Amino acid sequence: MRAAVSVFARDGYRSGSLNDVAVAAGLSRQNLLYYYPSKQELLLAVLEERDAELDRALHSADPERYATMADYVSDVSALLPKVYADRELVALYHRLVAEAADPLHPAREWVRDRHERIRDAYESMIRRAITAGELRDDIDARALATALLGAVEGIESQWLVNDDVDWAAATRVLRAFLAACST
Repeated sequence: MRAAVSVFARDGYRSGSLNDVAVAAGLSRQNLLYYYPSKQELLLAVLEERDAELDRALHSADPERYATMADYVSDVSALLPKVYADRELVALYHRLVAEAADPLHPAREWVRDRHERIRDAYESMIRRAITAGELRDDIDARALATALLGAVEGIESQWLVNDDVDWAAATRVLRAFLAACST
């Protein structure tokens, strides 16, 4: 899977070949096809493993398990160094998001579903924060969830093309923004 991440991050899904993945993994194409009968199955396995690893790191990322929004944001913030430590995987994700704009791309549904899951989790956390009085009650929870996802992924995109982007500082500003939305 690591070889697939490297090849797809470097070349994209469409240009990355199973032959390149097999060579990078030290396998023959036939051996690779034994485990992953198609390039699409390999890609989806890589994406599912990425999500499973992040979910394990966040203890399933269930916002309902957190007493406050601050607890959730702190837990997510603690995970970020692990996410940013794997630049290739972040690059692969962003390349796939861009490629998935094509309605025929095999990762389109995965990207759409992943965005929906994250927005749903953020929205749930925001609604709980509004109910608990942590955030103002005039905030549109779905719109803020969408904006947060856009901000987080935008920070990643900037960091991928510019090493000078301080993702940790940007994340702190985002946390301060959320605190400013409090009652």
